[in-house]
Amino acid sequence: MVLRMPSPMKHPDTGVYWFRKVVPAHLRGAVGKREIKKSLATKDPREAKQRYPAAAEEADRIIALAEGRVVPAHLSHQQVIALAGEWYREKLAKYEANPADEDQYDVLLSLAADADEDGRRGAFVKRFLDRLLEAKGLIIDTASHEALADRLFWEGVRLCNTLILRTRGDYTPDPHLASLPKWEGAIVSKAVERGASFDELVEAWALNANPTPTVKTNYARHMRLLAIHLGFTSTADADASKVARRDVLAFKEAELRAGKAPKTVVTELSGISAVFTHAYQTEKIASNPASKVLDIAALRAARRRGEKPRYPYSPDEAVRILQAARVEADADLRWLPWLCAFTGARISEVATARSKDIHELAGAWFIGIGLEGQQVKAGASRRRVPLHPVLVSEGFLAYAQSKAADERLFSSWAGDKVARWIRGPLGIADPKKGPSHSWRHRFEDEGRAAGIEEEIRDALAGHKNHRIGREYGHGYTDPRLLHRLVEAMNKIPVPASLI
Repeated sequence: MVLRMPSPMKHPDTGVYWFRKVVPAHLRGAVGKREIKKSLATKDPREAKQRYPAAAEEADRIIALAEGRVVPAHLSHQQVIALAGEWYREKLAKYEANPADEDQYDVLLSLAADADEDGRRGAFVKRFLDRLLEAKGLIIDTASHEALADRLFWEGVRLCNTLILRTRGDYTPDPHLASLPKWEGAIVSKAVERGASFDELVEAWALNANPTPTVKTNYARHMRLLAIHLGFTSTADADASKVARRDVLAFKEAELRAGKAPKTVVTELSGISAVFTHAYQTEKIASNPASKVLDIAALRAARRRGEKPRYPYSPDEAVRILQAARVEADADLRWLPWLCAFTGARISEVATARSKDIHELAGAWFIGIGLEGQQVKAGASRRRVPLHPVLVSEGFLAYAQSKAADERLFSSWAGDKVARWIRGPLGIADPKKGPSHSWRHRFEDEGRAAGIEEEIRDALAGHKNHRIGREYGHGYTDPRLLHRLVEAMNKIPVPASLI
């Protein structure tokens, strides 16, 4: 049997030759397509054969990257300027002899200004950037990609302005060219041996253990927390072969120092230990980094030594967090601290909210918690909580209404993200202050100070009260009583420095 060698394919309509390569089924999610196609830009079969190997090499690079066999190159600041500068130099040489009408460049500059204002510089130059990287045979890391996109955007703006001068007859030598460093050539990405990813370990464990969907989701979340602690960009990129026992021990200590309850840390380590133990037993990793890290007795002793699990945020801490949240572009960090502060809800309750959970009743706006399939802690947690006026004035209602009805308002890992933001950049490391739970304690104190009766405070915060009389009737879910909740919520004060 004679095997046919790969060769260019001729398009039946245009006659132009193309390179085509099918992506292996298990890599299509990572690559983002079923097939890699590239025009060889010629109708001449001899030229097509000459150009075919370069296209094939680029396709092999893309597939190798998806398999984790290639480390994307990192460009230095000088290399970013040099590469974008080479693009500028080539485009100027191509167009300056016969530039287009000045109006065309004015339109491009106007579009670029809109993209800059909307934060879309990367999208604006994506086509040019992709072609540049393809021409240079480069695969670069995310940081380099963002830096190069930004530099290419401004080189494009400069190019338009220079070409406008050319349309007016000004061919003064461009001084910018002399300032550009020389691009020294392509950077070859290094091939590396990679171990199994955290995602692969979780899938292998689940295939063997056949857990419930909730347990699998929780174990995947525990592995993600470890990946974040170790500095991996995601669980798909987290190389299990690089994890040592000291790393897991350091993770445990970091979680306890962050103020997490020992019981919570035990739960996280149990999931991590189960996944790593199965991976070790099935020879996916050479050693078990979670071996003997689950010292339950010591964790329980640490819990007994604690005086009180959580304290409320001080006025200064509350203002610091809320002011910092105000300038965040990330929706999780922008809105969840404010929602926790001015609803008294658990972060898990508001972080799973969808647009349709923000609704209007009797002229007031509410957030529905646990009313349509959302998981909540107890029956008393199913409730409608009025939106504090400050949430409306801050723009939360507008943000919620900008989403589709069933669309979640926040990411799946929002709670962990907020906790690490408060513990890290904001520097609130007191273990007695829970990153999100301390808002509930503060809300209770503010409610008491405002003279809100206990029964209504419980209805707002979703606390279960065991007095028999409270068990009868609909309680404060009765539409006739919702105005009492609204009146109470409006009594919760807003720090003067935030007004």
